[in-house]
Amino acid sequence: MSKKGEVHRINFFGGLEDTALYMTSLEEALDRGLRMARPRRS
Repeated sequence: MSKKGEVHRINFFGGLEDTALYMTSLEEALDRGLRMARPRRS
């Protein structure tokens, strides 16, 4: 997760630009980041 100005960028560790998400709400960015970090169900 990184921030530039008012925009928060979240991505997987070492993720490419096509998997990055951009949003202005810190709360939404944190929620989305937590969902990305959870293991996927098979």
